[in-house]
This record gives sequence, C-alpha cells and structure tokens, in this order.
Amino acid sequence: MDLEFAPIVKYAVIRECLGKWSGRNECLENHNLMFIMKGSCSMTVDGRSYRLHEGDVTYCRRGSDREVGESTVDAEIYAFDFDLIGADSLPLPDVTHLDSLSVFMRDLKEFFYAWYLKNDGYELYCAGLLMMILSRLLCPGSEKKPNRHVKKLKEYIIEHLSEPMTVEELAHVVNLSPVYCGAIFARSEGMTIREFINFARINRARDLLAVDSMSISEIASITGYSDVFHFCKIFKRVAGTTPSEYRRLHAH
Repeated sequence: MDLEFAPIVKYAVIRECLGKWSGRNECLENHNLMFIMKGSCSMTVDGRSYRLHEGDVTYCRRGSDREVGESTVDAEIYAFDFDLIGADSLPLPDVTHLDSLSVFMRDLKEFFYAWYLKNDGYELYCAGLLMMILSRLLCPGSEKKPNRHVKKLKEYIIEHLSEPMTVEELAHVVNLSPVYCGAIFARSEGMTIREFINFARINRARDLLAVDSMSISEIASITGYSDVFHFCKIFKRVAGTTPSEYRRLHAH
C-alpha cells in the first residue's frame, strides 16, 4: 500500500466519562480518530449509527457530520483531531475493531505524555507518534513478529545489498542449513530469499533513479548487480517498468 501523507495534530484529549457524556452534533473541521479504551458509547456519522465498545477505533473524515451519543460511566476515549498533508482522507472505515490495543499502547501513552508536557518541539514529536499509530492501523501486517533467524537474515541482507550473496552464505550467518534456512524464510515472508534480495535491491534502485544522476549501469553496480542487462530484467519484473522509463516518470 503506497501512502504518502503527513498528519498535523490540531487537538488531542483523553476523555474519561465519570458521568454519562454525549457530544454535540457537529460538522468536523479536521479529521478525527478515537480509540475506545474502556466502556462504550454510541456514534452517528453521516447518518450511519454505531455502538462502540472497548477496542473499537473510529475514523471520521473532515466535513463529516458526527454526533457522539450517550456513553457508559466507565468510558475512556483517546481522541485526536488532525489535518493531513498529501491526502484528502485516509483509507480507513468508520469503525475498526481491534482484538487488542496492546500494540498501540506505548505510542498512545508517549503521545499524551508529550502532548500534555508541551516541551519544545512537542508538536513535531507528537505528529511522528500519530504517524506511527496510523501506520499500524493502515498496515496491521507490519506488526507481525518474524522468526529471529529471519529477522537477522533480513537485517544482514539490507546492510549488504551491494555485495554478492548466496543462500549458502546467508544460511551460515544464522548457523542453519541452506534448505532449512530457505524454508523458514519463505514460510515467514511469503517469498524466497532470492526474491527478497531482488525486492530490496530494486527498491533501492528506484530511489536512486528518482533523485540521482548516476547512469543505470552505475546504479546496477551499487545495488549489487554486476550485469546491467540482468539488472534491467529484474527491475522490470519487480517494478513493472524499465529503469529508463521509471526515471523518466519519477525523476525529481
């Protein structure tokens, strides 16, 4: 999923509903994100009604007509109002239910710690934390924990992209047999080790083609391909276009 945007936090609050609380009907001036941490409440967005419970996350786009209805006395809600640079809205439904909020807790707590202290630069820091929170909502698969051998392999590959690599050499890095090493990698990542190497190398080549004036053969060499024709073949397979066409379309 290609997502190019940046949030600007306008307002954030932890709302603890010690008594029954309901919000007014309003047309939102900013995008809004709410985490239902405890209890429940009702919400209507552009005529669609929901009953929200612990673990629900709501997203309302700028311009939505929203009304938060009566909540339970134990309700606790983390709410964010934010603007977006680079996007009109986010590809999120009105309500997303999470089986667990644990993966978000560290960033949520750190966000409000910084937001309420308001030290120098807190706006930028909080925007970065909100970006992490949104990325976890938009790309939940990125939170899976890989096998420790697979993690070490991926780190090694990224650090040595310009160097020749064989499966046998990589298996030695994690002290596994080449067959078993390849099997656990494919099971974890859904691709072979060689496919992952090509994917990472071509992603690096994309960046260089977009911003650097080096020749295609130089970029091929830097990204680990000694044969420029082989590089072009792999690039088209991965990126769907030739390096020259990619540079023409994406050069900055």
